[in-house]
Amino acid sequence: MNRRQRFRDLKPHVKVALVTLTLVVSGIVVLVVSLDRLRTVERHAIDAARRAEPARNALEAMNNGLGKTQYEFSGILVEPDPVARVLALEETRRQLSQNEQDWRRFQELSLNLPGEEDLVRRYEELNEHQTLLAGPVGLGLIAGMLENRDPGELFRDPTFVDLRKTQREAQQTIQDLQHLYDDRVVQELTLAADSAERGKQTVLILYGSVMVVSSAIALMAFRSARDKEREAAAEAARRAREARRNELEARLYRALEMASSEDAAFKLVGQALAEALPGQPAELLVADSSVAHFRQVLSTDLVDHGPGCPVVAPTDCPAALRGNTLVFTSSDDLDACPYLRERPTGPLAAVCQPVAIAGKTLGVVHTTFEPGQPPGEEMLADLELIARRSGERIGVLRAFAQTQLEAKSDPLTGLMNRRSLENAVRRLAQDGTPYVVAFGDLDHFKQLNDTYGHEAGDRALRLFAKVLRDSIRPNDFACRYGGEEFVLVLPDCTPDEARAVVERVRSSLATALLGGRVPSFTVSFGLASSQQAERFEGVVALADSALLQAKAAGRDRVVISSGRTRALPPGVSASELATPNQ
Repeated sequence: MNRRQRFRDLKPHVKVALVTLTLVVSGIVVLVVSLDRLRTVERHAIDAARRAEPARNALEAMNNGLGKTQYEFSGILVEPDPVARVLALEETRRQLSQNEQDWRRFQELSLNLPGEEDLVRRYEELNEHQTLLAGPVGLGLIAGMLENRDPGELFRDPTFVDLRKTQREAQQTIQDLQHLYDDRVVQELTLAADSAERGKQTVLILYGSVMVVSSAIALMAFRSARDKEREAAAEAARRAREARRNELEARLYRALEMASSEDAAFKLVGQALAEALPGQPAELLVADSSVAHFRQVLSTDLVDHGPGCPVVAPTDCPAALRGNTLVFTSSDDLDACPYLRERPTGPLAAVCQPVAIAGKTLGVVHTTFEPGQPPGEEMLADLELIARRSGERIGVLRAFAQTQLEAKSDPLTGLMNRRSLENAVRRLAQDGTPYVVAFGDLDHFKQLNDTYGHEAGDRALRLFAKVLRDSIRPNDFACRYGGEEFVLVLPDCTPDEARAVVERVRSSLATALLGGRVPSFTVSFGLASSQQAERFEGVVALADSALLQAKAAGRDRVVISSGRTRALPPGVSASELATPNQ
């Protein structure tokens, strides 16, 4: 991975921090370089002053030499000793020669400052004039001293006066040159110092301004980058939660699709709740078939079977009534659910998520947790997802079960139809289970219909179907075979035992008719055993033949088939089989 790629992979606020650091370092480098350049300017000014120093020294020597020359001339005139005068004169001539050397040295070191050329030309003119005057004066001075002339005369001599004036003017010119160099050096140093100071202040101000602005921009950029990074992280977290929830929904959907019964679906919902709410007790309450009572169909708390909501009916549950998710932060709150108060576990918080089954709120997912810990959006979304998917699947299973029930039962009486009975008998035959068939027919049913109408006939059929369900054994099968014909299949039963069951049916029918809501009627039965024929159709035919004999014998009775076309008369048991003519 190259550097560019590594930089791209950095987080936004790290990038901003690096850019800010680079900016600060660059500013510091610029400041250091600027200050160094200012120091260089200052050093150059100091160097310029240092370069002017030799010329200034030469001018200083000349100024001193000229002053000494003037002093020596004055001393010679008042010196009484002729020898000393000669020596002083020679010393003066030597000083004049030294002055010439100092002047030449100055010209070599001259910086050619503005105004210097005029002063140099003025000094050379004066020096030339002094040279012209000094020779004769010197010779005349020596001659006068030899002639014992009065020095006062020399002081009054016009030539000597002119010489003295020329010397003073020359010295003044040298002093003007000194002042020029002194002023120049001072000016250069002052300008350099001022320039350097102003430069420093300007650089510092600019640097400070740049740093303040850059820091402000960097801070805003940093905050913006951090905000964007947080937004990106929040978006990534949201997508992760959504992906997890989608995965949960897909897994739950696939699992519920494989559930063929409500109990299997309830187990899967419990597993989903345990995964979505680890360590947190939850339960699913579903209304019974009467839609009047709640029952707990699952709980993730395998020890205490909690949370144990005591609500009895859907009409008493606030979540079921409103059809909305309800969150209670504490059972002690004023607006807490009344069924959440005074739990044995003490104060708690809860979430109640209604479950819609076939468009009706017939269930609720109830979970509890410690008070003061509000549930997160993710948990609420998971509960809503589980409740929605479970409600959809339970509704489908119930609709499918209802469809299957309708396909297997008679729509008027609710008893098994002929096909479902044949399937049940086929299973008995596969298991080798013996059975008895009781073929029943309502006596004079056509007359009842004609007299009281078909509605009364339907009530009679429904009443008889209820009597059958209430009178037969739990493992017996009752079927409306067609019209007013009914077939009972009694597994693991002898004809005599079957007679007792059928007699109980007849007795219960008589009792049920005492209410007077349905016109009175009776029923006749014919019984046959699976031992009397190889196929179910043959057994039914024998029972039907016995029924016909019951009808012929006066109706409202039970006849057991002898395995022949005729049956035994009423009251004769299978062990008392008689001839067909009995």
